[in-house]
Amino acid sequence: MPTSSLSDSPHLVVFRQASSSVVQLPSSGEVELGTEEGACVRWQQEDGGVVRAVLRITDESVSLRLAQGSIRILVNGVPAAGVEYLSSGDVITLGAITIGFRGGPRRLPARALLEPGHLRQRLLEETERFLRYESPFAVMVLALEGQGPAEHALAAEAIGRAVRRVDVVGFNGASELVVIFPETTESVEVPARRVIQAVLPAAPGVKAGLVLCPSDACNADALLGGARLAARSAPAGGLARLGDAARLIVVGALEARVVDPITAGLFDLIRQLAASDLPVLVHGETGAGKEVVAHALHAWSPRAEHRLVAMNCAAIPENLLESELFGYERGAFSGAVGAKPGLLETASGGTLFLDEVGDLSAPAQAKLLRVLETRRATRLGGTRDRAVDVRLVAATNRNLEQEAVANRFRMDLYFRLSAATVVVPPLRDRPLDMSLLAHAFLDSACRKLDKQPKSLSSSAMRRLALHNWPGNVRELKNLMDYLAASAPGSEIVAANLPERIAAQAAPWMLAERRRGDEPAVSGSGGAAPPRQFRNIYEEIEELERTRIREALEEVQGVRVKAAQLIGMPLRTMLTKIKQFGLEEAGGTPARKAKR
Repeated sequence: MPTSSLSDSPHLVVFRQASSSVVQLPSSGEVELGTEEGACVRWQQEDGGVVRAVLRITDESVSLRLAQGSIRILVNGVPAAGVEYLSSGDVITLGAITIGFRGGPRRLPARALLEPGHLRQRLLEETERFLRYESPFAVMVLALEGQGPAEHALAAEAIGRAVRRVDVVGFNGASELVVIFPETTESVEVPARRVIQAVLPAAPGVKAGLVLCPSDACNADALLGGARLAARSAPAGGLARLGDAARLIVVGALEARVVDPITAGLFDLIRQLAASDLPVLVHGETGAGKEVVAHALHAWSPRAEHRLVAMNCAAIPENLLESELFGYERGAFSGAVGAKPGLLETASGGTLFLDEVGDLSAPAQAKLLRVLETRRATRLGGTRDRAVDVRLVAATNRNLEQEAVANRFRMDLYFRLSAATVVVPPLRDRPLDMSLLAHAFLDSACRKLDKQPKSLSSSAMRRLALHNWPGNVRELKNLMDYLAASAPGSEIVAANLPERIAAQAAPWMLAERRRGDEPAVSGSGGAAPPRQFRNIYEEIEELERTRIREALEEVQGVRVKAAQLIGMPLRTMLTKIKQFGLEEAGGTPARKAKR
């Protein structure tokens, strides 16, 4: 039989004593081997023993199954039991003969589309791989609204043919398909558009949205939600990125871009409330953006032509707070050499913003309640009420309802202040906004300093994504201002970030402390200083770097063999080679995979 034909199909090489022969196998079906009559490969055992095994050949695999009563069979020198799946090159010992198996080109199995639960699990796994090993990836959502089940099935089949084997495809609901592109960055638009072209014949109205980890988000839910948002903003048959779905919010001289649906809904609510004169109570953590809400309520209201006056109730001493808020007459107290209008009068016609309103004293609370009820205010030391036309916006990071139940805040004032309530979510609950805000704040800070624009590297975004942001948006803005002023070069890397960023969530990312940075310990008296240990994550990283380099050198840079040598998955090794800068290790130039 010609050699070329053998290489194109599975076959057996049978060794009998001093001779050998080749047995062609069918492309599918079952073939019997053994001492029984009718076996495709048959022989007689000198001891009269019975050997019977069946080869089962399918498009996906070739397996060897032993029949009951058969004598022992070895596969690659190991006793076989039950069913053994064969690989090309396996050697089978069946009593008196030896058979080598050669598998021809096998057809890859049809791609299995993941159900929503399994798809989410794979997305979580890819996210963890990025956070651990800095392996970027992309997520694409294809919205198939208006199409029937038949079109959905055709679209799914087309996607399976258009993507790489390493890519992940699954359903996320009846009319939404998701593709995960592992280890793919900005070049992902090429395979993404190839997928769209494949789907168009089955679903002409398909809309696709694309997000990248880490530049858009590093959270599984955020990535999936972001890709869905981007798909909604795409034209029929087209592709959109997350930035295309962002909304521009203009509040006076302030411009902000938001993409998180909850944040966008929050500003829609603020625009509705701005048209009324209702008092608004804004809840939120420190630095979350309560003052921006107050500015928006004023800037979008009919009072925008008048002043917005702000007072931080926690920053003013209690004995001065009432005089600042209500004003005073000459001689009202020692040092009051002249009359002074309070902020309520100053803000008349406009808006008064009381930040940290929970810190108001009890007398000030009673007077403020009267102002809300009568729209009139009396200065300290005065006897005449003055009309005040002011819209009141209050903010707090406390639970005022609980404070009122505990008699630390007037219940009646709480109900008057909370005629309308706005809750500002913390930054850690807005991962899509975090990335947008970080880039916007960094660009703004660079412009103010008259510096060239800077970008955030993958390693920096990884740290930012893991940080809890106790100071919220204010903390992020201050950090970007610091990085714009202090970081060298045009790209900000993880080493430029303060150690407190993600210190609790990801201690393995922190730079190793220099010995000179260790605190000095006095040697006179007292107990001996504690033994110093290296960070365990640093030691693990050093061990991985050493073993990968040694393995690459051992096999002259052949990465598949190096991965097998140390028992590491090939994808993980490729990621770590890039992470550790070992592309040239072993004397073989690095080959970049086409994306």
